[in-house]
Amino acid sequence: MSSTIDGQPLRWRGDTFHPYHFNCASCGSELTADAREVKSRPGYTANDMNELYCLRCHDKMGIPICGACRRPIEERVVTALGKHWHVEHFVCAKCEKPFMGNHHYERKGLAYCETHYHELFGNLCFICNTVIYGDVVTALNKAWCQHHFACATCDTKMTQKTKFFEFDQKPSTSR
Repeated sequence: MSSTIDGQPLRWRGDTFHPYHFNCASCGSELTADAREVKSRPGYTANDMNELYCLRCHDKMGIPICGACRRPIEERVVTALGKHWHVEHFVCAKCEKPFMGNHHYERKGLAYCETHYHELFGNLCFICNTVIYGDVVTALNKAWCQHHFACATCDTKMTQKTKFFEFDQKPSTSR
């Protein structure tokens, strides 16, 4: 016979229960709805030794908590931005796609994929106004793509080492 669960139920192995029917596997205290399930322990396979712990005992176990979902991480862990993450929860702050082991860029406590990092924080070419990937030519407090850095008067391609003068806030090889 089942009875109605008043308050928050305890979810364990896909079912819901009255929390007071369970005790912490470590300290023996009666559990509440915020009990944590540890799916496997050293020497056991997953689901061979599922146990429930009160929050206090669970925290003492040192199992990392995901910075996104606030649930325990019992498989692969990503450590970044001073937090731990489930692999699928460590995502770009702009597009929300998981990095899944790919490189990420950090800015002001957030992680970005390469595309969105450059889009939001990268150098824009003074001529074409697009994000510059690769080498940036910086001169006259402006940034250029390598192939757009040219003399403003004769359109000759220049490099960082080319001598030039400022003409109308643009580089020029002649006076």
